[in-house]
Parts: sequence; C-alpha cells; structure tokens
Amino acid sequence: MFYIVTLISLFSSLLLGENLIPQYAIQYSGGNGIYIDYLNVPDRIYRGQIFPVTFKLTVISENFDEIEYRFKGGKGVQLLSDTPDRTIVDSNGIVYAEDRFYFKATDTDVILPNVAVYVNGRKKTSLSSRRVDGVIELPPSQNFSHVFAKNLEIYKVVADRYDEGHNILTMFIRAEMADLQDIHFNEPYIYKQGIESKRSSGNFRKGKVIFFVILPKYYDNFVFKYFNTDIFDFQKIRIPFRVKNDMVTTAKDFHPKTLDTNFKIKLSISIGLTILFLALFYHYQNWINIILASISLLIAISLIVPKPEICVRDGAVIRILPMESSTGFESVEGNSYFEKIATRGKFIKIRISDSSEGWIKVEDVCQED
Repeated sequence: MFYIVTLISLFSSLLLGENLIPQYAIQYSGGNGIYIDYLNVPDRIYRGQIFPVTFKLTVISENFDEIEYRFKGGKGVQLLSDTPDRTIVDSNGIVYAEDRFYFKATDTDVILPNVAVYVNGRKKTSLSSRRVDGVIELPPSQNFSHVFAKNLEIYKVVADRYDEGHNILTMFIRAEMADLQDIHFNEPYIYKQGIESKRSSGNFRKGKVIFFVILPKYYDNFVFKYFNTDIFDFQKIRIPFRVKNDMVTTAKDFHPKTLDTNFKIKLSISIGLTILFLALFYHYQNWINIILASISLLIAISLIVPKPEICVRDGAVIRILPMESSTGFESVEGNSYFEKIATRGKFIKIRISDSSEGWIKVEDVCQED
C-alpha cells in the first residue's frame, strides 16, 4: 500500500509541474549532491562600481563550512572578496546558503568568471560564466572624484600654505562599498594631488584614505562629487577651508624667492628702523630712541645669526606633513646637517634649502657616539 501511495504522489507532482530536483543541480554518486545557481545579478552597474553577485548553494550531505569556491576566467571584472558573505536560509525544511561575492567592473564589457565548488579539495560542481548586461560608462563630469560609493564623507580637513601661489588641502575620507584608491581629479586648476596615506585602512566595505589637493591660493573652498550607488546619482560635497598662519606643510618646489624675499624684507626693515632711531636720538637726545634702535638692531642680528642645526641620519625620509602616513618626497644621503625650524609631536621641521622645507621623525636625528 505504501508503494502505491508513493507512486501516486510522485505522479501527481509531475502532473502539477513541480520540480523535485532543481534543473541546475548536478547529482554526484554516493548520495552527495551540491546544487548551485545564480540568485541575484544586478541588471544595471557602472564602470568602476563595486557590485554584489549572490549564488544559491544547496548542499545535500556536506557541511557548508567545507565548501570552497574557485573562480576562473571572466572579463572586465575584478573579484574583491575571496570568501562569501553567507546567509543560511531554511525554506519549508529545505536549507540552503545565499553566498554573496563582490566584484568591481573595470570595463563596460563584463563577463563573470566560471565558478567551481570544491569540498575537501575535490571538485563537486560548477557554474558557467555569465555576461552582465547594462554596464554604463559615465560621461565626463566636472569635479568628479571617480569614486563610486554607497556613502562617502569627509571627517577631517587640514588646510595650509604650500607656496606663495598655492595652498594644500588634506582630506581625511571614509566610505562604504568603494575603492578609494580610484580617487583622482581631471581639473586643470589642481596643481598637484595624491594619496597621502601609504596604507589605506579598512577595505572596500568600510575604508579610509588621506588625500591631498594643491589649489591656487585664492580658493577658499573645494567642491567635488562622488557617485552614490544607492541613489544612482552624483552627490556633491563642498569643503570650505581657511589656511592657518603657520606653515605646517612643505613644498619641494617652492618658488626660491618666497622665503628669500621675506628674509630680505624683514632684515631691511630692521636695519632701516635701527638707522632711523639712531638718527632721532642724535637729533633729539631722547633715550627712548636709543632703546628702540637697540631692539631693532637685535632683531636684525637674530635674522643674520644662523639658526641651530641638527644632524639627520643617512636614509631618513623627509615628509610633506608631520604624520606617519605622509608621503616622503626625499631621503637624506649620508649624515647631514639641516637648520631646525620647529617641532611638532614626534616630528621636526627642517630647512632643506632656501626654497624647501620638510618634516623628519625625532628618531631620525643622529645619535651621539
């Protein structure tokens, strides 16, 4: 009787069009089976965007933890995650995994790689590559940072003088679902730009980076855009800034006349005031004038007397900013002496030449024998 009921049940299922085994499944001998298919592939993405692809993985007798994915081939795409973000689903007693991997579209012609599923080093099943339709190339846009992100924000800004014609704006950026290494601008008014941090923290899910732009000195704000992948539109960020009085940063290619001219002006004024007050003292015999003349003379002498020098060890890196992650633009060859300008925390500011300054670590000062 049991067999008759079973046959009737199977026959009824077939008549109703129910699939007892998914069409994409590959059943292996020994009672072990793994079934895999695409569950979610986006139908619209942009070149440069990070996007998820979700696979539905049904395992008959193996442990999900023993599953290994291997990708091969593909075109115009970069795999960003080696292991999936996994969600276990129980649907009416049928347990399966939704495994999500992240890719980055590097071209407008995107073909996902072939997928192979392994258990304990043995290949169990595979899934053929698939073309992603609807990959869009964004048209050129003014002040576009070339960053695609779910969210992006500037959490700190440092603005300082770079040279007599430019200021440097350093931005501390964090973003979600973004490749912050892509950030760059095509605007001709940007004198220089780059990533300050040698090691960006985090990853594409949540990452941070330090980025600088060097702008003409008459700019008091910086406006740029990123592409928000949640709303599929540009988001504008405006950064107003004010340059500090002291020069925190340096420039390897200062205009030589910048520092030199300031020095000459100060020296000329000091000497001129000294002569003026001496002349007034000679004419009026007022001791106030001799005191003022003495002060002016001391200022002139202080400008002429060389500043204290420090020895910097061979191989020391000279940085743009007083930060661990700051870009090094030059290294010291052999133990060398430099004029010490200022100290900030673990860093010392030195004068490299009449037209260039930089920051070294305190530990880079030569040790006495």
